Amino acid sequence: MLVAFSLLGALRVESGGSRLSDSGFPSRKAKQACELLAVAGGRPVSKERLIELLWGDRLPKDPTGAVDHTMSLLRRSLETAAGTQPIVTERGHYRLDLSVSQIDTVQFDALVDVRGLDAEAALDSLLAALDLVRGTVLEDEPYQPWAEAVRERYRQKIERARLDAASLALSLHRPQLALDLADRARQDSPTVHEEASTLGVSALQQLGRRHEAMVRMAELERRMSDEFGAALSPRAVLVGSLLRQGGEGRRVVGRVPVLTRTTDRAPSELPFLGRDRELAAIGRAADRLRAGLGGLVTIDGAAGLGRSRLLAEGGSLLDDGLGPDHVVRFACLPSDPGLPLFVASRLARLLTWPERRPAIGSEPSAPGLYDVLVDALDRREAPTALLIDDLQWADQASLAVLSSLLQPGALAHPLLMVATRRLRAGAADPEPRAGAVHHPAPVALVLAPLPPPVLAALPVEHAWDETGGHPGLLAACMISEQGDGSLGDDGLDLLSRWVDDLGPGGRTLLQAAAELERSFTVDDVARRLGLAPAAAGQLLEGPELLHLARRLDEGGRTFELAGDLLRRWLAACA
Repeated sequence: MLVAFSLLGALRVESGGSRLSDSGFPSRKAKQACELLAVAGGRPVSKERLIELLWGDRLPKDPTGAVDHTMSLLRRSLETAAGTQPIVTERGHYRLDLSVSQIDTVQFDALVDVRGLDAEAALDSLLAALDLVRGTVLEDEPYQPWAEAVRERYRQKIERARLDAASLALSLHRPQLALDLADRARQDSPTVHEEASTLGVSALQQLGRRHEAMVRMAELERRMSDEFGAALSPRAVLVGSLLRQGGEGRRVVGRVPVLTRTTDRAPSELPFLGRDRELAAIGRAADRLRAGLGGLVTIDGAAGLGRSRLLAEGGSLLDDGLGPDHVVRFACLPSDPGLPLFVASRLARLLTWPERRPAIGSEPSAPGLYDVLVDALDRREAPTALLIDDLQWADQASLAVLSSLLQPGALAHPLLMVATRRLRAGAADPEPRAGAVHHPAPVALVLAPLPPPVLAALPVEHAWDETGGHPGLLAACMISEQGDGSLGDDGLDLLSRWVDDLGPGGRTLLQAAAELERSFTVDDVARRLGLAPAAAGQLLEGPELLHLARRLDEGGRTFELAGDLLRRWLAACA
């Protein structure tokens, strides 16, 4: 009759239908001695080793006699009714007789060794091994150092078995099993978060749950960056790349109607309105410039909120106050960040053309470009206003040069810089990490959607319901009034670019929100995507920052999308 020893959980000893419980052992030391023999897996354990592990520094008066007595008590407890005795006594050693003993850790080790098996058989073997796990190994010995070492060894083996089984399940097109295994591994051990999450992403994709896969991928990227400060493994990068490629070519199915209706002739473009405070701030900066004081005004906002339009209106104001010859307009390009000092070089060419070419050279330096720019600005012999659009594209070296120009005493005549910077999802505060220019007293203008009273001045019905005051959506409505009453290709492309700023996770969250009621809670989205509410709340931060979603309560638990037009477009995306 076999005696079965189970260590993958609390100790359990069974034989012939009877079970030896914790209270059934004659003493605590006898129970621990049983565990030590089972951990050894049939290998001999010396009396000295048992004494060391059972008593440590608190030795009994007669250690050898004490261990012999403990083992005698244990032998009587383990002997079966059929006369089977699993403990073998040898000279100075004890061991379990594997011919009459069965130890779950020994079985586990044999089952997880799947070398030479085909995929189906290997998966079956790993699943059989995992079925043996009842809980934390030796969970009823939380304070013994020797038990902790065994626990850690099998924790690693168990998590490896789960991950390998999940991988095999994917290869055998059993994605639900793979997802269950990956999720269990991810819950049980933070050390395998990346591998388990990557397997889960692949399983979700195989199940056709692409929205959830993209959300989980975005959550993995965020956690690896923010919590672990590590880059994704090559496998995770590949899985993310394939997932995103699968989302390429998203298209809108059918028309996206625009439900605004003009009560008068529709304007050809959205009139400039609702930015009086911001325009006044630029006017005050112009007054200071005429009084001999330079400055920095930044116009920050998400795509479509009218940064460039405000810069243009401010430029007209400066033209009137300073004269067009003293206002310089410049724009950074998306290709600039990868070209050190290219922004400063282009600006130097602009300021010195056509009088003379600056001595920049083929490999410009920051000090050299600074001197060229100082000379060019001083030669203008008057205050200058420098308007820069999309400063977030400027490289760091060029930003350092621009910052130096704004410092007190750098120039013979004051310089006012007015720059727009595009906020992107992930910016921690109103000042973007990109495009940061230093000035002793900057003026920061942060754009938000237009409020309902401003929209009431437009000859357009339902403007607020359709757009939520988002200027870009308002402009799309104006264009649609000139056409067939639906979003044109330009409007569709703009919406796609704005939403893509959020990354796959944010876009997926918005598409899930579009399927809910007009107002929705964080918990609603979390349930829809199978996420924890905290994770859904973090993903909502991006759409809220870009004003594509807005909160409706002070607690930040209830939201709505920025207008019904955005909701219809999201719902129409295939």
